[in-house]
Amino acid sequence: MTPRPAHVLRALALPIPALLALVLLALPAPASAQSREDGAPPASLGLSDAVRASAWGPTALYFNPAGLSRVHRVIAEVRYGYLDGRDGNTVGAAVIDGHTNQIVAMGIAYDYISSAIDGVDRDGHSFRGGISTQYVSGDFALFAGVGVRYLDLTVGTSKDAFPDTDAWTIDAGLMFDVAQRIRLGVVGQNLLETDSDEARRKLGLGLTLTFDALELSGDLEIDLADRIDGAVLDYAFGAQYAIQGAFFLRAGVLVDRVLEQERISGGFGYGTKEWALDIGYSSAVEKPEQMQFGVGFKYSPEMPAY
Repeated sequence: MTPRPAHVLRALALPIPALLALVLLALPAPASAQSREDGAPPASLGLSDAVRASAWGPTALYFNPAGLSRVHRVIAEVRYGYLDGRDGNTVGAAVIDGHTNQIVAMGIAYDYISSAIDGVDRDGHSFRGGISTQYVSGDFALFAGVGVRYLDLTVGTSKDAFPDTDAWTIDAGLMFDVAQRIRLGVVGQNLLETDSDEARRKLGLGLTLTFDALELSGDLEIDLADRIDGAVLDYAFGAQYAIQGAFFLRAGVLVDRVLEQERISGGFGYGTKEWALDIGYSSAVEKPEQMQFGVGFKYSPEMPAY
C-alpha cells in the first residue's frame, strides 16, 4: 500500500473545509420538492449520501461514476429501501467489475420502484450503467467516469394530469486522491435534459478526509433546474469509523433546502473479504416519522490475482 504522509493532510485539512464554508454562505437557498435517489445503496444513506468524493462499488453508479475504478474487485449487491417522502419501496441489484480489466471498470444496476406521492401512484423501473478509468502516479490518483441512466416511470392513471417519465440521461464525474488521505470529487448528474423533475440537472462537489480508521466527508449538491428563484443548494456531512476493518459505524446530517428540512442519518456495516451487510436509516429532525430505511447485501468472490 502507498505510504500515507500525514504532513500532506495537516497542510490541507484546515483550508479546504474553510473554502467549503465560504461556498455554503455564498450560494442561494430557495425551496422546491425532491427526494433521495431511488434505489441508492443503504451504505451511503447512513452517511447522508455525502459520498461524491468517496463512492465505490454500486454506490458510484448513483453519486459519482468515477469511483467505479477505486476497488479492483467483482461486487454483486442486492438491496431494499423504504422511502418516506414517496411512501413506497424500492428493490434493486447491481454488479460491478473492477477486476477483469485493471484499466477500465464497469457496472450496471436495476431498481424496481413502487411508491406514491400525496396518494398518487408512482411506479416503474430505473436502469443504470457506468464505466470508469484511472491514472495513478506516486501519491496522486485521478479517476474519471461516465454513467448512463434510463428511467421509466408511470405516475397516476390516464385520467390524472401527471406527466410520466420515459427518458435517458448521463452523469460524468472526476475524483482526485492525494496520498489516500484526501479525496475531492466533482460530478455532473442528469446532464441530458429530461424535461422531468425526476431527473433534474445537478452539480455535485465532495471532499473526504481519511484519518486511518476515521473518514470524514462533506458534499454540496447544486440543483441547476431552471427556476425563477435560481439554483437550489443542499449540503451534507458524514462520518464513518472502522473497527478492526470489519465493523463500520456511520452517521450523517443533511440540510435539504429543497424539502426545507434537516435530516440526521445513521448506519452500520459488517463485512469480511467476501461479503458485507449494510443498514442505513435517516429521519427528519422536526418530523421523525418521515424516515428512510435501507438494507443491502454485497458479495465479492476471491478472484485470481494479476
